[in-house]
Amino acid sequence: MTRILQSLLRSLGKPEHKSFPYFRECRSGESCQESSSYDSAYSQGIKRERIAMRVFEAIKGRRSIRRFESRSVDKKVLQKLVEAGIWAPTGGNAQTWAFVIVTDQRRIQKIKAVSPGMLGTPSALIVVCQDRELAYEKGGEIGRDTLSIMDAAMASQNIMLQAYEEKLGSCPILSFHEKGVQTLLKLPGHIVPELVISLGYPAESPKPPQRKFEEVYFFEEY
Repeated sequence: MTRILQSLLRSLGKPEHKSFPYFRECRSGESCQESSSYDSAYSQGIKRERIAMRVFEAIKGRRSIRRFESRSVDKKVLQKLVEAGIWAPTGGNAQTWAFVIVTDQRRIQKIKAVSPGMLGTPSALIVVCQDRELAYEKGGEIGRDTLSIMDAAMASQNIMLQAYEEKLGSCPILSFHEKGVQTLLKLPGHIVPELVISLGYPAESPKPPQRKFEEVYFFEEY
C-alpha cells in the first residue's frame, strides 16, 4: 500500500517518502504505526469520497417512475426504505410520523381508485402519515400544520433515494382522497396520510427535466 501511495504522490508532484514522515520505511523490529495510520486515514478519505459520489449520483439519478414491472418487492427491502425514512430530520426531533407499507394488489388497486395521481401498477406503496394530535402536543399549531408536513416530505425523500439504491423506481403522490385512504388503511382520525409513494422495479427510464442551476442560487443576497 505504501509503495502505491508513494507512486501516486510522485505523479501528483508530492514529496517522496524521505521528506514525508508518514512514508518512513519500516526496518526490522521497527513499528510501522505511522505508515499504517496514514494508510488507514487515506483509505477512509477515499471511502468517504466514494460515498459522497454515490449520494450525489442517487440524488441526480432518481426519477419519478410511473410504469413498473410486475415482479414483487421483498418486504425486507421495503422495511429498509422505511428505516431510511426515519433517519430524516424532524422539527424539534418530534418524530410524529407513521408509515404504512402496502403490498396486497387488491388494496393497492382500491387506493389507486381514490388517487388520481397514481399511474401504472406499482408493486408496493408506502403511505407516509402524521399523527396530528401528537404533532400538536409536541409543537403546537406550527408543529401540526407546518413542521409535520415538512418532516413527512424529508422522510419521503430519504425513502425515494434509498429506493434508487435498491434499483427500485418510485413516485410521490399527493393527489389522493384523504378520507378514502384513511378508510382503506383503517387509520384512526388523528393519523393523517400526507403522501403516497408508489414503488416497484421500473419499466421505463425517463429523461430528467432540465435544471437551471446557474439561475437559482445566490451568495449573501438575492
